[in-house]
Amino acid sequence: MAELNPNRIIFNTAKKVYEGSLSKNDGINNLVRELNMNRGSAQMIIVQIFPKLLDGDQFTRTLSVDLFNSFLRFILEDYGTERLKNSLSALKMHIDYIKEKGDAKIKLSKIYNRYLDDLSVLDEPSIIDEIEQSEIANIL
Repeated sequence: MAELNPNRIIFNTAKKVYEGSLSKNDGINNLVRELNMNRGSAQMIIVQIFPKLLDGDQFTRTLSVDLFNSFLRFILEDYGTERLKNSLSALKMHIDYIKEKGDAKIKLSKIYNRYLDDLSVLDEPSIIDEIEQSEIANIL
């Protein structure tokens, strides 16, 4: 079996915690042990970012652009377009939040737009409208 890349290991671990097959503490300990990840970073991903990204909720903590890119790709692969729509909505709210705080994250916006474009090709053309409606509903 091919060795998984670190981003896939992070995603798989956070996914197991999210789905309830692994405790938060065990997930954090796995990332610390397997990847020598800082405990605080592991906790932030598993508790504060990953579940909110999947559920389409706003989050304020951030990850590297590379890790966000990998997460979006893995979400599409593992969960499909509906969950990717939720994740893009959450990412858009995050981008808006960090812009408000003075950090433009231009590369992160490019990743968001790339996946949004991919969805519009894969799905019906109204995908952008659905994501915007979801964002409005989450704000309200």
